[in-house]
Amino acid sequence: MHIAALAQRLNQAIDLPAASDLAELLTELGWGPHPVREHTYTVGDLMAWINADRATTCMTVLVADLGCPEDDFRERLHSAAETLAEEVAAGLGLAPADEFAVDELVDYGSRIRLRAGHWAVTVTGGQYDADLPLLVEVDFTYGADLCGRLAQLATPRDHPEPVDWGTVAVDLPADYRWLMEHYDPAHFADHLTLTPPAALPAPMPGPTVGMLRYLTPPTLTVATMVDGSTVAYVLNPDEPTSRWSLRITGPDQRSWDLPRNILYLLTILLTDARTRITGPS
Repeated sequence: MHIAALAQRLNQAIDLPAASDLAELLTELGWGPHPVREHTYTVGDLMAWINADRATTCMTVLVADLGCPEDDFRERLHSAAETLAEEVAAGLGLAPADEFAVDELVDYGSRIRLRAGHWAVTVTGGQYDADLPLLVEVDFTYGADLCGRLAQLATPRDHPEPVDWGTVAVDLPADYRWLMEHYDPAHFADHLTLTPPAALPAPMPGPTVGMLRYLTPPTLTVATMVDGSTVAYVLNPDEPTSRWSLRITGPDQRSWDLPRNILYLLTILLTDARTRITGPS
């Protein structure tokens, strides 16, 4: 009941909130602050913690901690965790997650992916590592139905414009391809200008790091922000394109990585939450 009520309220939060907004929401729903842990709230047997950084916001609810299963009981406990996760997911009554929804627990293994409005909801029963407890959790992360939110902020083309992606040297993420087909690259110039496929530069070698000067993955610049910052994909060969991070490099050449896609970044820039990324205007 408490998790379903939380999902219903988050369904109304259409833009990226601050951590304080989620804390206020939990308080309104009857959750109280944890006596020891910061940014953590409890109600009944449930515990939720909030995590928000420069451009992301998520909240995780711990439903059950089944401990570290011994080998003799591992399969039974994992089965129990998966069953409980399925029951929790069914009780939420949410639609499945969309193609571009953030998948915060992608490394967690078995999971059920849903969405509440513009929030990606992941229900899982598993372990982060074999030596860690078996947990049943519900993760709420902002970043679902971003195509729908973007359409509310900027009108797309009347008809998608096809692109011959076979002529593009790099296999680009699906969200970039969707944007190129549904919007003019200069449509968002007040905030960000997307580089069309035909004008994409060659990938640049990544910086070397460490005493042994390890070479990091190359980057491909795909957009420029109004302050002169560049936005590039980090072309990690060990990850599918859907999981490539963005590297944002400012005019002062300082950079930071955003573990989200270009559709997510663009949607944030078109809302009041843009100051989380750009600073006060």
